[in-house]
Amino acid sequence: MRFTLATIVTAALALTASAAPSKLLEVTKYSGKVNPGSYIVRLKEGVDKSALFEDVTLREAVTHDDWTVINGFAGVFDKTILNKLRGSDLVESIHEDGFVTIQGTQ
Repeated sequence: MRFTLATIVTAALALTASAAPSKLLEVTKYSGKVNPGSYIVRLKEGVDKSALFEDVTLREAVTHDDWTVINGFAGVFDKTILNKLRGSDLVESIHEDGFVTIQGTQ
């Protein structure tokens, strides 16, 4: 009886481990002042943004998506949306959106 129970518990734990979500993509931190909750998302080469924008909650949080230099977008994302993006196979990288300043003298 003990052997059977141990086997069942071991099998259940193995199934639980295999059903665990894949590792989330790390968000690159900005070293200066950041815009809280704002992120820049870069998609993998060849990925169409519209595949992600089918999620209405994500689409409504996007603030900039008309870039031609990189395949990506920016927006203000809550933790739920950010974690969806971090877990997506379509996303290459996510960066905190920071402020850049220029100082100079004439």
